[in-house]
Amino acid sequence: YKQMPVTLWQMQNKYRDEIRPRFGLMRSREFVMKDAYSFDVDEEGLHKSYQDEYDAYTRIFTRCGLNFKPVEADSGQIGGNHTHEFMALAQAGEAEIVSCSKCDYAADIEKAVPQAIEMPAEDAKDVELIETPNCSTIEDLAQFLHIPVEKTIKAVAFTIDGEKTVLCMVRGDHEVNDVAVQNFVGGNVIEPATEDELKAHGLQPGYMSPMGADKPDNETFFVLVDPSAMNVPNGVTGANKAGYHYQNVNPSRDFKDVTVTTIRNMVAGDKCPHCGAPIEIVRGIEVGQVFELGTKYSEALHATFLDQNGKAKPYVMGCYGIGVTRTIAAAIEQFHDEHGIMWPVAIAPFEVAIVPVSSKDQDQVRIAGDLYQALQAAKADVLLDDRNERAGVKFNDADLIGYPVRVTVGKKSAAEGTVEIKIRRTGEQEVVPIDQAVARVQEILADLRSMLRISQAAEIIRSSINDVLAKQYHLSQGKLRVMIVLHQSPEGIAPSQLAEKTGVTRATITTMVKRMVRDGLTTVVIDQEDKRGKKVSLTAQGRQFMDQVLPGHYLRISTLMNRLSEDEQAELIRLLTKLSQK
Repeated sequence: YKQMPVTLWQMQNKYRDEIRPRFGLMRSREFVMKDAYSFDVDEEGLHKSYQDEYDAYTRIFTRCGLNFKPVEADSGQIGGNHTHEFMALAQAGEAEIVSCSKCDYAADIEKAVPQAIEMPAEDAKDVELIETPNCSTIEDLAQFLHIPVEKTIKAVAFTIDGEKTVLCMVRGDHEVNDVAVQNFVGGNVIEPATEDELKAHGLQPGYMSPMGADKPDNETFFVLVDPSAMNVPNGVTGANKAGYHYQNVNPSRDFKDVTVTTIRNMVAGDKCPHCGAPIEIVRGIEVGQVFELGTKYSEALHATFLDQNGKAKPYVMGCYGIGVTRTIAAAIEQFHDEHGIMWPVAIAPFEVAIVPVSSKDQDQVRIAGDLYQALQAAKADVLLDDRNERAGVKFNDADLIGYPVRVTVGKKSAAEGTVEIKIRRTGEQEVVPIDQAVARVQEILADLRSMLRISQAAEIIRSSINDVLAKQYHLSQGKLRVMIVLHQSPEGIAPSQLAEKTGVTRATITTMVKRMVRDGLTTVVIDQEDKRGKKVSLTAQGRQFMDQVLPGHYLRISTLMNRLSEDEQAELIRLLTKLSQK
């Protein structure tokens, strides 16, 4: 136990007989993966290791310049009860993500649990068997009967491990979440049920429902009904007879011996489980995932350590992975235009490309070579394109490959002593004197990196506020920022300065301070230098509260803030204010 915790990691090529390889780098049979496993003595240690990896992944993907979102996820066959996927948002993404339009809730669609949808009450009518020729799909049925799709009840059937047949009933406008089905029933491999498997339980393909089917035994045959489907009044569902459906079906009355459990996917407009705001559906590319495994594998493999009493106990494990190749693919998906890639600075093959228009012009070659040496000396990651190619080819290649900054040395360079600098991401171009070119390139790169540092700080502060503090300690974003600035100001700070530093209005500051004085967290004293002014400072209780609440998170925030210039801090406050308003 004295040697714990331990984290082991590798970065290695992996090979997979992928059944659906996709375009480019997205899903290939060979890829690079970073894997890590943590070993702790208890759950508390695992939580810390997990949070450390989570924060590290947040910093990594932020520095890579990705627009990403950590989402709650299903652990699948790997196991464990707690896991997050890191999703790079992109239209080409394979995964669907549910995201709240108001708060920070986000989850893989397989993990999200939607609330049941109520429908207007109706007087229950008698069930009728009706002929519905050539209506084996929900769309055909709704069109044939001239009813809205949500008045139909759809059936989807699976087989699990070749042993269990599961009939799933959802509202006609919903889709079945096969991961929720598998988690509820158990088993490893879930597949669509075959016609023979369906008929073995009295089910007619294309016209299925629990009505007229075998009674479920919940061992080899299950019937699961989603709560929203149970709320459909006088609906239409299959009659287990080809060409026929039942209408005026009320599931609470007519579905016998079924199990009611949430088995549908969340859809746009569903209510957020955290705040009740409407849900949005976006697509993403999974670039990383973190898991709390617990003792699942260590118990199975008898992997133990000796505790302080000399007793053998199983390691409490976590596992963590980043798809290195997929991260590159995600960056390309997010940052490209019709001309090519637009790399974020941190992962660009080169930060700067120097392009002499003519490799036969000795003056251009000399100036380009001098700039190359000077930028190398300034520690810039620079490429000199000295190929004997036409200027258009070089320019097109520079845009295609996507170097963040291009420096063009042309005819005017020798005649007028100037070069042209182009920023790939924005397309901005400017002409600068040769003797100022290196300094200007460094400024541009610093600006590009600075925005990454600001967004990195904003992301970590945002995740700390929302994921940790807001949930556990019920602190609003504004109040947290006020508390942080007060914690950084042991001598106290004037309310006007507090408002300026936090982006919170003076009126709100006044209200907050009154409440915090009442709660014993702050005190207001007369400014000794300006007797008419007042200063706000934390009480001993308030400082203790901050020390308890923010240990790791506050230190990370402080460290990040200290790395930023005053201008960058001002930009960060602006972003945080915008986030809080949103």
